[in-house]
Amino acid sequence: MPTRAPGSKARPPWWSESLESRKREIINLHRALHTAKRDGGPTDSLASQLQVLKNTYASELRKESTTNFRKFCEVQTKENVWSLTNRLLKESHPQFPPSTLKVNNSYTTNAQDTARALLDNFYPDDLPDSSPRHQELRASSHLLPDTQDDLPFTTVEILETLNDMSPKKAPGLDCLTSDIRLHFARSFPSLITDILNRCLTLRYFPTQWKKAYVKIIPKPGKTDLTDLSSYRPIGLLPVFGKVLEKLFVRRVTFAATRADKLSERQYGFRPLTSTTTALKVVVDHITKSRTDGLLTLAVSLDIKAAFDNAWWPALFHRLRHIDCPSNIFGLILDYTTDRTVTLDYAGSRVTKNMTKGCIQGSTCGPLLWNIILDELLELDLPSGCRIQAFADDVLLIAAAKDFPGLQAITNQALHAIASWGRSVKLTFSPHKTQAIAFSNKARHAHINTDSHALHFQDDIKLLGVILDRQLLFRKHVTHIVHKATTIFHKLTLFCRPTWGAHPENIRTIYLQIIQPIITYAAGIWGHVVGKKYISKKLLSMQRGFALRAIKGFCTISTTAALALARFTPIDLKVAETNVIELARLSGRCAFIPDDMALERHLPPDRLLHPAHRITFSPRCFHSQTELSQHLNSLPLPIPTIYKDGSKLDDNSVGAAFVCFDGERPPVVKKFKLHPSCSVFQAELFALLQASRWAALHKFPQTLVLSDFKAAVEASRNRSNTHPLVSSLHHTIHEHSPTGYIDFAWVKAHAGITGNELADEAAKKAATLHKAPDYSSYPISFVKHKAREVSFQKWRERYVNASQAQHTRDLLPTIDRIFTLFQHTHITSNTSFRGALILLPTDLIMSSSVDTSGCPLTPSPTFSTTNSALTPSPACRTR
Repeated sequence: MPTRAPGSKARPPWWSESLESRKREIINLHRALHTAKRDGGPTDSLASQLQVLKNTYASELRKESTTNFRKFCEVQTKENVWSLTNRLLKESHPQFPPSTLKVNNSYTTNAQDTARALLDNFYPDDLPDSSPRHQELRASSHLLPDTQDDLPFTTVEILETLNDMSPKKAPGLDCLTSDIRLHFARSFPSLITDILNRCLTLRYFPTQWKKAYVKIIPKPGKTDLTDLSSYRPIGLLPVFGKVLEKLFVRRVTFAATRADKLSERQYGFRPLTSTTTALKVVVDHITKSRTDGLLTLAVSLDIKAAFDNAWWPALFHRLRHIDCPSNIFGLILDYTTDRTVTLDYAGSRVTKNMTKGCIQGSTCGPLLWNIILDELLELDLPSGCRIQAFADDVLLIAAAKDFPGLQAITNQALHAIASWGRSVKLTFSPHKTQAIAFSNKARHAHINTDSHALHFQDDIKLLGVILDRQLLFRKHVTHIVHKATTIFHKLTLFCRPTWGAHPENIRTIYLQIIQPIITYAAGIWGHVVGKKYISKKLLSMQRGFALRAIKGFCTISTTAALALARFTPIDLKVAETNVIELARLSGRCAFIPDDMALERHLPPDRLLHPAHRITFSPRCFHSQTELSQHLNSLPLPIPTIYKDGSKLDDNSVGAAFVCFDGERPPVVKKFKLHPSCSVFQAELFALLQASRWAALHKFPQTLVLSDFKAAVEASRNRSNTHPLVSSLHHTIHEHSPTGYIDFAWVKAHAGITGNELADEAAKKAATLHKAPDYSSYPISFVKHKAREVSFQKWRERYVNASQAQHTRDLLPTIDRIFTLFQHTHITSNTSFRGALILLPTDLIMSSSVDTSGCPLTPSPTFSTTNSALTPSPACRTR
């Protein structure tokens, strides 16, 4: 049996020195109590102290574990909610490939053969050219385009790239993580900048940075571990190699988007797009075709090992098409030359040269794949056909007035798609291709791809959402309910030994992980929650989570359980998310007039060139004295501009700046914003207007001061896509030949004269009777309004429900319940049964309790039953 190393102790990740100290106190006091009992001394005082100390220790344990678990769960978002959680839950014990694997009906004989078989499967060799187009593409692949060279990399650009890389990601063969590389780059900024720019000038990608170290990961749900298809590779690359990749990816993306050479029908690995965007386009197109009386079908196409078979000559053909800068083209050309992959397996190391494909784990792989696939999305397909993609998931939608026309255009489109695939050495897998018809007539169409007949299914899974023939989404709801319940049970088991499965952690699991899973893509299917069947199924699922969160009995009604758990009914939450996502996708919502626009982030081509982007290091001043000392230390007096933004209680929003320029009277400018705008927008708008004022008057040097640190921090992010920040960066860049604008943070309400004047001016600006100077509303406004609507519907549902009558006797409104939990700490020993709150014996209230001020009772008197069941910190024992 393995033994633990001497002196080592297994500790949970949230254990701290204070907990260890408290534990030692309890042990020492426990020993003192036993000593007193043995010697016949007094024990009452020691026993009382021990009980108090144990209660304090238990409370601190619960607090530390809950805080740590909440931080763990908060890394999940709607887009990545499956990433960390699923990696933890799919397999409790990681499975590794066996020593032998099956290859072509035979088995490998040793570890080296097994490793080589894995590499040959994941990184296949380029096949001989089989058509004149193959020969043409290969012959022209090394020809540099007749385009201008891109600008050299800047030190700030390199440091930004390194700073954005997570040090927790596994390094390559050099074993140096990104934080080590960042420290080196900060210590020798000129050296690393010269090295990377020399690579760009010579069009050379260092050989050591081309070596990928491969890790093999079993695919979830695969039972036959001797099958090569049961695994996927992850390539670990040197950090500086990934930095150089990121640098040229930004340059290619900027050049291609500015020239409008990237397909708008590719939604994967593109800025400002998401799975919800792609799904929305699909559902809207299908719905419109059906509304117009057209027969409609969709075919989901699977490209066999897409990233592993990306053909490099096809890539260089497309790079010339998008007018890739010549030096970047040469760098990518050398990037694909003499690449190697290395695998350590059962004591054997095997290395293989790559002749095609993108390393899964590389930074540039997604962009290079998109560039290749864009040619498919630009094919001239028959009228009535639409093709789009999300990364390597390709979808064809065909619509026609009659059955023969639908069949003809679909087969023509599939033939064109398969022909394109052969021209770039990509294969569409007919066995994984799925088809769905959205009417009975369309279902009778005979369609095929590469002489393989396709059979229609009742539903298909597209980007995590199940689409059925009638777009009713019933099967999708059933699927997400089952998935959420399964993950919940697994995660509860996972967190129990580490953090504990007490109610607060159960609540965190639900809010941070389960609820995002349920509401994923609600902008696509959320409109169906108004149907009784859907809402009933969702609420039934949610009730189980609520009972676990309140440690309730199974007899508690859904209405009472959700109220006591403070879980917004999931059908209302889905409807709320639906409103928010539709506003984000369409730019419109019911809370705002149609003539107003949603404030959207900008695509890369609307920003400055990566080499010209703006950043700065703001100073901080906490008093008028500090600021005056700084200004007096300057060789010449400079203009100072104080800016501020304000939002009043009536939602009026204003911004202003005050400019001090020598002996001249201060200049005050006021701006009014639409009431839907936020303080953050007002602060950024004031910052922009202050900078424009400095640029307009061509000040050689200007100091702009703000008391809103978030706006300053957002502005110093050189790649920030916020429209106001981008306009600020353009203003600073255009002003740079004639003057310099510096920024600083000043402490608010610290007696700094200019800041106080700007604050007063911003409040006056909010009350101006004029058209708004800025009226783009933020998505945060839509979220706030949608949540208000959901909460109001929940209030009405709770008050009018036929269930939870006993709960309403004690807690008549949802607001009263929230008030109760704000003033009351519900421990892990508390449980609920109907409207009754069952507490440990030492916490049960007796008749000698002052109940004045208790949020549970409208009157100061209690019946005998109620007085034993309602805890409140507002109640004090006499």
